[in-house]
Amino acid sequence: MCRATIITANQDGTYKAKFRLSNFYLPHINGTSVQHERPLYYVHSPFPTTDGDAVFFGPDTYFFLDFLRQSQHLTRAKPPRTTVDVCCGSGAGAIEMSHVYKGSKVIGLDLNLRALELGRVNAKLADCAIEFVESDLYAAIGDRDDIDLIVSNPPYIASSSDGEVPVYAAGGAQQGLALPLRLVEEGLKVLVDGGLLMIYTGVPITIREPGRDPFLQRLQQSKGAELVEYRIIHPDMWAEEVGIGAYADVGRIQVVGAVMRKRKSKEINGL
Repeated sequence: MCRATIITANQDGTYKAKFRLSNFYLPHINGTSVQHERPLYYVHSPFPTTDGDAVFFGPDTYFFLDFLRQSQHLTRAKPPRTTVDVCCGSGAGAIEMSHVYKGSKVIGLDLNLRALELGRVNAKLADCAIEFVESDLYAAIGDRDDIDLIVSNPPYIASSSDGEVPVYAAGGAQQGLALPLRLVEEGLKVLVDGGLLMIYTGVPITIREPGRDPFLQRLQQSKGAELVEYRIIHPDMWAEEVGIGAYADVGRIQVVGAVMRKRKSKEINGL
């Protein structure tokens, strides 16, 4: 394994794995019946995920995929022709969509080359045909006119000036909201009319205004789309980030799931 660089030797004689393998299993329980599924296995970066090209797989991944499953009812009438998982990371969202929408073309986009590499491995393990492409958000999409669904679990932790926040977690300015908001704004431009955007992300809630959700407010102000669903998935994630640095005035970081539907041109123009 050392020759294959799967594990590396430390100076103290111990060893460290270059990758970690996690299983994913979310049974659906309805009353007394349980809908079983075979567990999936994902290759990702080992703990601690501090490298610049680290590929994260953890609590957010489970919450994200469960959110996607609960939102599937919105696409039953018309399954998507093309689904895009932007900021795809380990490829978990793309793989979930590939399993759900058998006839849909699925594309995974990410700037992190390591994420794309492991995404391809994970898709192979899951027996899914997914195209993984290096891209700054939607830059590699081009002029496609068949994108009916976008899903994303983007980085949402506030970026720091000292560079301590890994790329996979850094959501930029506005206490981490800059990237998620940009993802929504640009996503609505590449979606077809009536297309859906499903995003799972974190939202800083300040101590001064504990009842104000800045992400929800921005989505509600969108003229190009209607907010179809919005729910708080966890009210207090990543407590260790709160009260320091960019989060000095933040009381908690809640994670939410939002579904936006792009308005048709005649709706925007008031016709």
